[in-house]
Amino acid sequence: DVHDESMLSIELRHHSSLTTLNHRWPVLRQAYALRPDGKRGTVRTGRTREWTNSRDMHAEDQLVTAAHIRDIPTTAKYEDAFVELVAWFWTEGTIRRGRANQSVMICQSERANPGYVTRIRETLTSLFGPESDGSHGGRTVGTPRWREQLNRANQVRMFRLSVAASEALIEVAPNRVVTHGFLRSLTRSQLHLFLDVSMIADGDPVK
Repeated sequence: DVHDESMLSIELRHHSSLTTLNHRWPVLRQAYALRPDGKRGTVRTGRTREWTNSRDMHAEDQLVTAAHIRDIPTTAKYEDAFVELVAWFWTEGTIRRGRANQSVMICQSERANPGYVTRIRETLTSLFGPESDGSHGGRTVGTPRWREQLNRANQVRMFRLSVAASEALIEVAPNRVVTHGFLRSLTRSQLHLFLDVSMIADGDPVK
């Protein structure tokens, strides 16, 4: 708790903070040097990484809000197909809650995105084998299965996962919120895969 201390409020398009004046920040600070031609004045020579605090922050300092992971895993904990399925789940999925169990359904428009429908189908087949005939009704706990249905009214393809197939997804993304532990376990290529699929599922092209 802070009482009777001066504070710094920063409100930018992608940043909002209220800090005490001794709060430390990693910043990119503009560096200067004397003009090489011998004339009076200075020239910019680029930015350097420095630590500063709210009291001594310059108007042209750039706040560092992201950085590369230093100790990114090199050995995969999960299959690539599972990483992709988690991306489809948290962007296009829903959790169907029963009395005792939860199951996952992932939807995609057959009319607007037939390629994405194919990609989801191939991912599910890679993980759990061919589509089930649906006789288990999604209630089978022991065997991971899936089946698909088409809503002919809006041409939306619905991929329904059994309880067993849903458990691992819900574990790494409870309530469709991906856990920090799952993201920290991904290799660099899997992080790119997860982000790329999340972007295209959300309607943004991957550049």
